[in-house]
Amino acid sequence: MSAGADVSKGCRGFIELFRELFRLESDFAYDEPLVSKRAHECTAIFHKGERSVFMIVDYVEFYGALTIEIRPPDATDRFCLHEAIEVMDATYHAARPKHRGHQLTAEQLRVWLEFYAEFLHRHSEQLFGDSRKVAERVRQLRRVGSGPVSN
Repeated sequence: MSAGADVSKGCRGFIELFRELFRLESDFAYDEPLVSKRAHECTAIFHKGERSVFMIVDYVEFYGALTIEIRPPDATDRFCLHEAIEVMDATYHAARPKHRGHQLTAEQLRVWLEFYAEFLHRHSEQLFGDSRKVAERVRQLRRVGSGPVSN
């Protein structure tokens, strides 16, 4: 972990770690994030034209629910990164970190973020390009519940 990305610093440390791992600004030309903190919630939105990547995490003593959402220009086609992983790469999905739930330590949170960031970089063209096919497969997943979704 870099010296600047210390998630024990709460929202600020979490955003620094997210920026370090996802590299949205340097690798994909997204703008600096708009960051907000309310009570026990930390939110960042990275914009690139009409596209955005939305990230939110709950935290008190432990880190909780983590959401990373890809928002293409058409808001009806937005989807969460965990849904994209499930429909795009079953092998990668099966290798996801085992610690789950709403009480993640800083190190467990980092493992999850590394998992998500690696997937995003591997599949950036599908996620940030014309993502309508991914969005359609996610809609199918939402209709039928968890499980394989045909191509």
